[in-house]
Amino acid sequence: MSNLLNFNSTDQVQKKELNKLKHDLEDWREAILHASRILTWEKAFYPAIIFAAVTVQYLFIWYTDLSELTLFSLTLLLIALLDYLYPIVGKFVFKPEKWTGVQEKEFEGICVNIYNTKQCFYRFAISMIEAKEKKSTLFFLIVSAVLLVLAWIGSTIDNLLLSYLTTLFVLYYPGLCKIGVIAKVKEVLGGVLSANASTTSTKTD
Repeated sequence: MSNLLNFNSTDQVQKKELNKLKHDLEDWREAILHASRILTWEKAFYPAIIFAAVTVQYLFIWYTDLSELTLFSLTLLLIALLDYLYPIVGKFVFKPEKWTGVQEKEFEGICVNIYNTKQCFYRFAISMIEAKEKKSTLFFLIVSAVLLVLAWIGSTIDNLLLSYLTTLFVLYYPGLCKIGVIAKVKEVLGGVLSANASTTSTKTD
C-alpha cells in the first residue's frame, strides 16, 4: 500500500480533491477494500479466482454470442443496478461499528492510489496536448503508426480473445506490481533501450 501524500500549506487543492474522492467512495469502502486485497493477491489463491471469474465471464459472452449493443446495454444496466442497490444492501451487510482504524488506513491508501492514477492520466493527456502543439508533424506520425499497429492487431487476432487477454492483464497488473514483475520488466526494457541508444550514438559519432 502506498504511503499517504504529504501535503503542505501550498497544496490544499490536492488535499481537497483527495478528500472529495474519499468521500465519494465512502459507501463503497468495504467492497473496494476486498477488491483491492484480491487484485493485489493478498492470498495465494486470489490469482486463480481472478482467472476463473474472467474466464467464466468471457465463456458466457462467447456462448450467448450477444451483439455489441446488447452487451454494452446489459453491462451498463448491471453497473446501474450495483450503483443503486449496493449502498442500500451494504448498510445491512457491513456494520459501520465494525470498521476498524486499520481498515480506514488501508482505505485511505487505496484512495491515494486511485487519485495518483487519475493524476497520471491527466498528466499524460496534458503532455499529449503539448506534444501536438509543439511537434505536430512528429505527433501525427507517431499517433498514426500506433493506430495502424492497433488496427492490424485487431484484424489479426480475434477481438473477443484480445479483450479477454487485455482484461486479464489489467486485473493482474496490481498483483504483478506487488511481486515486482512489472518493475523487473521495466528495468529490462529500460536497459535494452539504453543499450540501443548508446549503440546508435556510437555509430553516429
